[in-house]
Amino acid sequence: MKALPDVVQSGWVRYVGMSNCRAWQYYAVANHLTPFISMQSDYNLFYREDEHEMFPTLKVRINRICESFPDDPCQYFGVGSIPWTSLARGAMVMTLDERFAMPYDDR
Repeated sequence: MKALPDVVQSGWVRYVGMSNCRAWQYYAVANHLTPFISMQSDYNLFYREDEHEMFPTLKVRINRICESFPDDPCQYFGVGSIPWTSLARGAMVMTLDERFAMPYDDR
């Protein structure tokens, strides 16, 4: 992970983001390295796991900054969420036909 801050400091990239990690992994790297600006994860109407763990994590205030600027909105991690399967890999746009037909008595 040391390579990412080095690439940012050298000017090759402006920002770095993460993909498919859990909240505890974000805490581990955010406290020691270049801050991440985006989190890309599997999020859609069928799979909403990020609502329980990652979204609340991205809203947590950073305590060491909060002491100096109590009303500043940038005290939060400031990380955007980018869903990479917003249509559930096509499951939300499939046409219903005989293969996906539900039993008549199914509720």
